[in-house]
Amino acid sequence: AVADLVAGPGRELEPEPVADAVPLELDLVPIGDAAPVLVGDFLFTHPLACLGQPALDQAVVLVDEVNEQRDFVHGLVVNAPGHATLGDLIAAWREDGLQDYAGLLHLALWRGGDVAQAQGPREDIRLLHLHGAVPGAREVAPSVWEGGDLAELGRLEDRAKGSPTVGAFI
Repeated sequence: AVADLVAGPGRELEPEPVADAVPLELDLVPIGDAAPVLVGDFLFTHPLACLGQPALDQAVVLVDEVNEQRDFVHGLVVNAPGHATLGDLIAAWREDGLQDYAGLLHLALWRGGDVAQAQGPREDIRLLHLHGAVPGAREVAPSVWEGGDLAELGRLEDRAKGSPTVGAFI
């Protein structure tokens, strides 16, 4: 299920086996619940809840950052593929030093909700993947990782031979 969200509609992944994987449980959180949102939580928006933010209409959001001091929560919409590729976006930025993304330019660019702040690709692009212990990556949900060494992710994506294992979000 999570792999399908990262891969995109109609695409299949064969995730690497995870030792002692714990099944995901969904909890209905009542309105007004004071429990904090945590990294790794999936939020499912109600069709009427986001009238002021159409990008979040009926969205499935993976929370990937929580900063309680700033009263800030960041998430990625994992069910809204876009029509462009990461390469299209990088070409539009016209910045030097983006060759690190070379192995990932073919990736579909997912509309991540209110992610991009127009600071540039290194700040605005978030990568989700199923590769685990890639240097620099951090686990944001069971068996779902964010970021990591771009060259290594490119190599792993190349080995997948057309079955995407990395998702690019903006």
